[in-house]
Amino acid sequence: MDRLGLGYPVLSKINPRIIMTSITAFGQTGPYAHYKAPDIVGMAMGGMVYLCGDEDRPPVRISYPQAWNHASLQGCVGTMFAHYYREMTGEGQHVDVSMQTCVIWTLMNATVTWDLNRINIKRGGAIRTREVQRGDKIVPYRQQEILPCKDGYVYLRVMGGAVGGEQCQILVQWMDEEGMASESMKQRDWMALDFFTITQEDVDSWEGPIKDFLMTHTREEIYQEALKRRLSIAPVGTPKMLLEDKQLAFRNFWVDVEHPELGTAITYPGWPVHQSETPWRLQRRAPLIGEHNDEIYEKELGFSKEQLSVLKACGVI
Repeated sequence: MDRLGLGYPVLSKINPRIIMTSITAFGQTGPYAHYKAPDIVGMAMGGMVYLCGDEDRPPVRISYPQAWNHASLQGCVGTMFAHYYREMTGEGQHVDVSMQTCVIWTLMNATVTWDLNRINIKRGGAIRTREVQRGDKIVPYRQQEILPCKDGYVYLRVMGGAVGGEQCQILVQWMDEEGMASESMKQRDWMALDFFTITQEDVDSWEGPIKDFLMTHTREEIYQEALKRRLSIAPVGTPKMLLEDKQLAFRNFWVDVEHPELGTAITYPGWPVHQSETPWRLQRRAPLIGEHNDEIYEKELGFSKEQLSVLKACGVI
């Protein structure tokens, strides 16, 4: 925008109340400010790729682009802050969003774990590898959190103490009712379980019986029983599950959009936010290339048909 003479310093002189939001790969300043980057670069240079994938293989990224989505959301938030400030002071400002820094914020406790414990969280795929410091040694142990069941996978994280001890007791009781809880699981004091002192042998002693138990039930059976017992177990959703989800159907999330050029309708995801006064709706499919040329160039911009023909001949439109 600066190259076009439309940068914030210029526009703010014309209208001091203006708010300009710039969303770029690395922000408006610094040695990378002029770099352009696709999503995978943002995910990599923001540190998220390091945490994704299996520990014995190279890092990967989340399969669908996420970095620019996060940058856009942070841009919205920053713009609303700027709007609030303008309502109080009458002054606009420039909102400078860096995709890289937005991705860093998605790392959650990966950054503070180093500050607090001098331990780097590493990628582990379905198996989470934790490292705990015992004396002058770093001792790792591995715990699987995405577990197979009869017809797919569920997410289950075993934790002890005040955070998850009661959950483990409920799970063991359920397993015992079906004759599948091991003796060591029934005898363990889950409320006193400390994950900074457990060993890999401890994890293995409950992980095997839990896997065997889950393989006797479907995702839906596990989910419904977990709801009754107030257990934190969630089915791992597939695209088919999402399309058939009762909650999403009740909220009219999926929208069928007609495509006359295809002779059919395609199901699209709807708006995730419900607004009581200004409800959003998907009105039509995305335009085809050049579909609205006459509407925009002739009716809105006043071009003649002869001018449009020249633009088409030159490959401009």
